Amino acid sequence: KNSIFRKIFLLFYAPFYLRKIGLDKHTNLFCFLQLSYIIGFFCKIVCKCQFIICIRTSPIGFYKQYKGLKIPYFIYSYLLKHSNKVICNSATSALQLIEILKVPQAISIPNGYDVSKIQTLSQTKDPIWEKIIENKDVLITVGRLVHDKAQWHLIRVFAQLKSQYPSLALVLLGEGPLLEDLIELCKLLNLKSYSYHSNQELNDQYDVYFLGFQKNPNYYV
Repeated sequence: KNSIFRKIFLLFYAPFYLRKIGLDKHTNLFCFLQLSYIIGFFCKIVCKCQFIICIRTSPIGFYKQYKGLKIPYFIYSYLLKHSNKVICNSATSALQLIEILKVPQAISIPNGYDVSKIQTLSQTKDPIWEKIIENKDVLITVGRLVHDKAQWHLIRVFAQLKSQYPSLALVLLGEGPLLEDLIELCKLLNLKSYSYHSNQELNDQYDVYFLGFQKNPNYYV
């Protein structure tokens, strides 16, 4: 609700506020999302702290596909190069930064998984869903329906596979603003789709299933 001028003021004020509450040269400052990268860079100058950028999406793909508000690419690249460390959750993303953007301090730390919990959750049963897939070979993807995930590529590939393997079905778990666009793409490709927010009956007559957010995705996977 602040004015643009107030937001700019807060952006520059943040390092001085953080210094008041203890940020100094002994601090590792982990920054997530682009606005915090700018703040972190200023903190490195003002507080002499370690400025660490954390990236949880494709650093190159984000700028090619995301249509929302983002900082200019040259600023983004500059901040990456002047960080003390860039941590990605994907080895591929770290390699992109090293080879394309020339950020040698990029490394990857993969997401952690509670394997025993996943195994337990995967054992639950849903008789309706089990009936639907008993005669199908199912491909599943989990993720928000946004440009970063680029599910339209998967749907196009699936359409070609479907012509060769009729028993295939595609399941997309997740919500997002691209749901209607992806449903329209299915129509263009002559794929019959089921959507969680419609009044359609859930049965085995569909090619693509948009099942929305699932509290226990492990069951499907």
